Parts: sequence; C-alpha cells; structure tokens
Amino acid sequence: MNEGIGRIKRSLYQSYHESWRACIASYKSESRPFLADAIIANPLAHAHIHCAERLSIPLHIMSAMIWSPTKEFPHPLAHIDGSEDMDQVMANVLSYALVEETIWKTYRQHVLGCQSISSATGGRLMIDNDIPHTYFCPEVLVSRPGDWDDMINTSGYVFAEEEAQYSSAKDLSSFIESGSPPIYFMLQENRF
Repeated sequence: MNEGIGRIKRSLYQSYHESWRACIASYKSESRPFLADAIIANPLAHAHIHCAERLSIPLHIMSAMIWSPTKEFPHPLAHIDGSEDMDQVMANVLSYALVEETIWKTYRQHVLGCQSISSATGGRLMIDNDIPHTYFCPEVLVSRPGDWDDMINTSGYVFAEEEAQYSSAKDLSSFIESGSPPIYFMLQENRF
C-alpha cells in the first residue's frame, strides 16, 4: 500500500475514534456521565454524521474551509492532477465520496455498531439527510457554487464581540486606503 495513503487512513481512523469519544466521554476528570445532545462539527471531524446517526441527534457542519460536494472544485484533501482525458467536473464530484469512504465502512460497523452502507449511500449521507452546513467565507471571495442546495449557506466571517473593537495599525490602514482594494488569498496545505 502506498505509504501516503496508509498515513491518511491511519489519521482518519484516529480522527473517527476521537470524534466518537467527544460525543460520549466525560471531560478529563469529570465524574458525571456525558452524552451529546447535538453535534456542531468541523468537516475534519469526519465521523460527525456517523456519530449523530448512532446517537439520533442533530448535526450542523460549520467551517471556514469549503467541504461540500460541488462540480466547481475538488475535495480539499483530494490531490487530483488534471489531464486531457479526465472529466474534471466528474473528478471534483467523486473526490468527496472517495476521500470519505476510505475509513467509514469499517468504522461504522466495528466501533459504532451501525448498519453497513454501500459506497453509493455513504458518499451521499450528508446530502440525503439534509445536514445543514455554514461556511465562514464571504461570497465575494468564493462564489457560492450553483449546484449546492438550500442546506448549504455562507455567512461571511464571524467575530467575537471583543474582536469587533479591533482597529488596525495606522500603516496597514494607510496601505489599504491608498489605492486599489487589496486581494485576499489563503494558501492551505493538508499534511498527514
């Protein structure tokens, strides 16, 4: 097995276990039992949908990184090299199901005791169960993909109240006000 794929699978499997513990285990030395009433999760929690199903509780996905299937761009963990022979739109859509499927089949049965599901069903759990998503990304930076349904929303940035009092340094303010609006971009690299 390719060592890179093996590392990703081990990392995902560990992430699934940590997600389940977060739903059912008491915090540190707390003696009272704990069981989640709802899950608000980052997509990187991976097991969120499976844990919510097992506990029969609501789930809401919230993130700054777009993680919902679309024809417009691939899954953030999929490294797809385009070629002339490949249908990029189809590769983008399939990348979401392929990344998620690497671990959940075994995890659902052996850890959660949930029923086995097919690859076709597993890749569509979020869509078929109308799981709401909120992305903290303004549409001025990333346009909302046209193939998303109404359960997927963008809210723009979210700030804590104390951050609302922020004022930038004078040299930064002068730079921003001096000419054309600056272009914001974010580089992200996922390593396992």
